Amino acid sequence: MTETANHRKVVARYLDGRLVKGYTFDFGPLQPRFHVFAAPSASGPSTQVLVRDLKAVFFVRDFDGDPTRQDGRQLPARDTPAGAHVEVRFRDGEVMVGMVDGPTTEVPGFFLVPADSGSNNLRAYVIAGATRAVYPLPAFSPSPRLSPAAQRRGTQTVGAPARPLLPGRLLSWLTR
Repeated sequence: MTETANHRKVVARYLDGRLVKGYTFDFGPLQPRFHVFAAPSASGPSTQVLVRDLKAVFFVRDFDGDPTRQDGRQLPARDTPAGAHVEVRFRDGEVMVGMVDGPTTEVPGFFLVPADSGSNNLRAYVIAGATRAVYPLPAFSPSPRLSPAAQRRGTQTVGAPARPLLPGRLLSWLTR
């Protein structure tokens, strides 16, 4: 069954690592809680989820996903600003790259669309308190410096700068 305006497939990941998978009908970014049902109808028992206890809410294609798959860190090329490209570093060490439409410092959180269009995550609502840092990334667009293959794909891999801006010891200390 596909996602509709009435229900969404979600995986709520708690700060302690627990997961709640199911369908939600009442999630809102400013609401302190929402409910997750096992079935795509609002029938049967539900689990109440408190947003303050979460790392993120992932809106997914499939509940199982592919546990061996690593999401790519490729950002689509763009000619117009469709959202800021960012790297989100969570307190538990996970890193996600994607696009946001608004500020990333708002409480309780912000929406992130993963850079990898093949990701099982359609988007995520990231709880700001669960992040260690959010780094802006440069906006990429096809240019003559890209290889012809990269220009055809319309993507460029996000990587480390050619020369670090800070010495390695200082940079690692700052990003702990």
